[in-house]
Amino acid sequence: MLKTRALKQALKKVIDPELGENIVDLGMVERIEWKKDGHLHLTIALTSPLCPLTEAIQEQIEKTVRLTFPQSPPKVEITWGELSNDKKKALADRLMDRHIVSNQLMAKIYQKNPLLRILTIMSGKGGVGKSTLTANLAIAFAEQGLKVGVIDADMYGYTLPRLVGLKGAIVIDAMTVPPLAYGVRWMSLGLFQERNLPVLWRGPMLGKTLRHFANEVYWGDLDLLLIDMPPGTGDMALDVAELFPKKRYDVIVTTPEKEASYIAERAAGMSKLAKSQAEVTLLGIIENMSYHICHHCGEKEALFGVGGGASVAEALNVPLLAQIPFAPRGGLYVHQPILKEPMIHLAQTLWLMIESRVHLEQVR
Repeated sequence: MLKTRALKQALKKVIDPELGENIVDLGMVERIEWKKDGHLHLTIALTSPLCPLTEAIQEQIEKTVRLTFPQSPPKVEITWGELSNDKKKALADRLMDRHIVSNQLMAKIYQKNPLLRILTIMSGKGGVGKSTLTANLAIAFAEQGLKVGVIDADMYGYTLPRLVGLKGAIVIDAMTVPPLAYGVRWMSLGLFQERNLPVLWRGPMLGKTLRHFANEVYWGDLDLLLIDMPPGTGDMALDVAELFPKKRYDVIVTTPEKEASYIAERAAGMSKLAKSQAEVTLLGIIENMSYHICHHCGEKEALFGVGGGASVAEALNVPLLAQIPFAPRGGLYVHQPILKEPMIHLAQTLWLMIESRVHLEQVR
């Protein structure tokens, strides 16, 4: 009995990678049995029978058993099962704090993360590399030790799942668990689309999906939530302003062409409107695809014109935060060395700006 009790206490060090809590408190350890031959048999109930991280959990369990019984570590045998529907519902209710009743439209994600900062990545038009920039920034923030989540609010033009190599998410009762990749938690409508089909929805359905992402997704502890906005100033921009009115910081992405920069100024109108109604700050402008470094001579080439980012920054009286080079193959900076230094520097700049503003607010 003492042996079993000691093991159960030790198993609290085994963390479910998706949910970020230990398997004992999650109710996943259903049975501990010591065999006559000295072997240890465990029955572990998973949240999903197809859990992709079973091997990681097993490795943690075996390591914990060895550390708990160093003199004579038993052989571990595990039977994998699945939590019952009742247990799944109870688990989802506990993790989402559904006993908390709120009539506010503000996203419930603030309740679980009172210090959370929101960073929205906006643009006036498509094709400026906004989603790729969002993905790269999220990874760069995570590499600084921050706990980062991303909401893909570009419902019609979702690209983040394919960009970071994700398919599907775990669903427990009405709660969704965002998958983890590159140290970041990602949530996108694309995770639930089996094929590359168009999203034929009207505005209210898009808003309902965004509310699910904000209220019924188990994000765990977060320092920063990035929102990849759709281009323009439509329904989704209004829904984001309503759901995320606090501790929100906006950046606008444009390219060097003067035409793109002219359209980008319209996106700033949403940020100005939100600022008059909530705690929102427009941090500045990011000029993407600013230049290309020639593989032969190493010189910078302006492929898409010059001055667009600076023009928007001047018109809006905000700083030009960065000029990101054009990467011929696109994608993540972990595969594109040319992007690494500017992306990490941009993430550090943004976080310092956010933290300095948070400090000023606290002083006031």
